[in-house]
Amino acid sequence: MLTYFFDNEYEIRAYECDVQGRLHPLALFNFMQDMASRHADMLGFSVQKLMKKNMTWVLSRIHLQILKTLYWGDVIKGRTWPSGRQGRYALRDFRLTNDSGETVALATTSWMVLDLEKRVPLKLENLGNTDYFLQEERALQDEFSSLPLAESYEYEKSFRVRYSDLDINRHVNHVSYIDWGLEAVPDEVLLKSYPADIEVSYRKEVFYNDRIISRCHRVDDEDSKTFIHQLFIEGGEEIGRLCTSWRGVI
Repeated sequence: MLTYFFDNEYEIRAYECDVQGRLHPLALFNFMQDMASRHADMLGFSVQKLMKKNMTWVLSRIHLQILKTLYWGDVIKGRTWPSGRQGRYALRDFRLTNDSGETVALATTSWMVLDLEKRVPLKLENLGNTDYFLQEERALQDEFSSLPLAESYEYEKSFRVRYSDLDINRHVNHVSYIDWGLEAVPDEVLLKSYPADIEVSYRKEVFYNDRIISRCHRVDDEDSKTFIHQLFIEGGEEIGRLCTSWRGVI
């Protein structure tokens, strides 16, 4: 039966955890990607179906709030749904709960349809009438205004795009951008804190063997756990921005 909501659950496995046995935030993004893909397929708008028409989905923005930390062996239950439109962008939201029904994370995302040959955005109308799938409900209110830039960056790391970073669209999967951004956060934060809020803006496609520079700026003072991030192709264009906030484990 066709449903405008999609529900799924995942048992957290050891390889989806960090060094302290906590659910790695990248695994959480992968769970959401899986849910979005499965639901799009049910609604008739999967990447595989769009590719037959020389189109595909690409992620433009994502905002995730993590309210509670989960661990190896915990069960996470997710719900996703198409939640609105902003011009050429289709919105999709997520609500994730634990086995007791407590909300552990909320997210909202913004997607656009890309012409595979010309690599330019297309109007959503190219998909036909999708408005009847929309649910007037947002898990997280965000108008997706531009993310800030810092005047300088104190932390920096570089990466080479690996074959394993690529997805079915033959460019870097959106989770790898987040991976690069988080890796530039100083060690004392990575090891002793956990992300509470992650916002990402995707600005340019990246491909195999590109070299990436990830820069990170701590907002306010040395005790702050809020960071502004910027990603570049080495010697070239900006490819993405992030804002992250961290806190002790709850």
